[in-house]
Amino acid sequence: MSLKKWGRAMTNTVQRKAKQKKSSSNKEGMQKKVDRIVSRFRLGQHYTIERVALISGAAVVSGSLLFGSTIVYAVQAGNIDFSQTATYNAEFRSSRTNQVSELAGFWKNVEGTRAFAVIKFAVPANMSTNAEDYFAYVTGVKDLGTSPKAADVSQATVGSIYSFGDGRIGLMLEAPEGFDMQVLNITMRAKKELVEVDSTNLTSENMKAQGYDDSFIDHDQWRIMLNPAAETLATLPALNDEQIDLRALYWQTSMTDTEVGHRQALDTSLSRMNALLGRIENYKEALGVTSATIMGERVSLIEPIPHESIRGDRIEGLASVDVTKQLAEDPTGKSVPGWEDKTFMAASLDNLMSEGYQYNSYRLVTDHIFGGGYDFDWRLGTTLDGYLKDVVPGNQDAMTWITDHAYQTKATWNANQMEWVLSNGDRLEDHVLSEGAKPLIDLKNNLAQAYQDYFNEKQRYQRQLLQQLLISETQLDQAVENTQVAQGSDAVEFRF
Repeated sequence: MSLKKWGRAMTNTVQRKAKQKKSSSNKEGMQKKVDRIVSRFRLGQHYTIERVALISGAAVVSGSLLFGSTIVYAVQAGNIDFSQTATYNAEFRSSRTNQVSELAGFWKNVEGTRAFAVIKFAVPANMSTNAEDYFAYVTGVKDLGTSPKAADVSQATVGSIYSFGDGRIGLMLEAPEGFDMQVLNITMRAKKELVEVDSTNLTSENMKAQGYDDSFIDHDQWRIMLNPAAETLATLPALNDEQIDLRALYWQTSMTDTEVGHRQALDTSLSRMNALLGRIENYKEALGVTSATIMGERVSLIEPIPHESIRGDRIEGLASVDVTKQLAEDPTGKSVPGWEDKTFMAASLDNLMSEGYQYNSYRLVTDHIFGGGYDFDWRLGTTLDGYLKDVVPGNQDAMTWITDHAYQTKATWNANQMEWVLSNGDRLEDHVLSEGAKPLIDLKNNLAQAYQDYFNEKQRYQRQLLQQLLISETQLDQAVENTQVAQGSDAVEFRF
């Protein structure tokens, strides 16, 4: 599962704004442009760090630019189309402490004026969670296919570094006039080293062999190569608003895959409960037409009374095959119950379920909630939209309330222990060894198993699966509270 499909859909549904062409005769000085746009992109009150400063043009790296051989060979062999390639390396290893990280995602907005990259550390405890402890230096690249060299960044750009406090950092690049078709060479630096320096490879020869210059000996650094103007780069809805919503940004870059998994599990559980209720009805109908001769008397089995927690339950909505058919005939979803009431994000997540998975529109209708369980309509929204406000009473701390709620006793029940009575008033268990009783015993066993499976699945749905969504929402809230953002030349510098 990935946001690529979602991003491409967004790209197709939102009209791109035309970029203004630059004129060499009246071109502003690059520094003046930067000065002008810094104030425009000041961050909101949510941020714990706000240190806006002018971007300086001081070069950290100049002259020949060293690259890893894999990138150079691929370019020289003609295997890379710059207009289609957004990322050039996906895994990194810091030069001094040897810490491994990967590019967890890279997106842009629909206008092509903002891009965001997320880096995930393999061992989060070995890296700082403070945004101020990181620095990025960005240059352009020229002659990438022949003799790569550092070049000026060709458009006015500002940047910021995000720390989510969960072993990942983000790099935001913003170019109000739009990104040029240019590969950016980004040197990331960890200012604070939390583990012992690995000096094994810290020589000029080894650094050069790995595509690094001597600055990688003095500082714990790694390199990322990105092209934010690449045509294939997926869009991210959270990047479209003028002011970044931290909650939406974190959710869309960090939580959607997990939440899609939760939704698919809930969807599957409802489908299973629907099938089990259908099986129960089938066996109940069989009670009226199945009889046996026991002790010379023709008898049938009386319908038993199930546990109160599942009495009267029903599933409403359409099966997955019917939803798929209805949406094919009418993409607006007006004929699918509840479809029009879904938020945009909820509908988007449903479309990100596993390849080939067809979702249904089922919902559980019940008068009983298991102890420690929940009963809310998860389909209409997402954790980004928020469920907690409608579930947690008053102003109580959500995680504390959920934890206390979970301590309620889990219900236990053995369906075989229901009263299984024959039409003559005898108990079926008194005749289990009687000749001719087998048809009724088989029917009893089948019905008991269906009841038991439904009881267990419903309790799992209410106590476990719905709870997972609520816990995810508390994690989202916590992540937003812990997120830090650093701006200015102490955080990101560009070569102009």
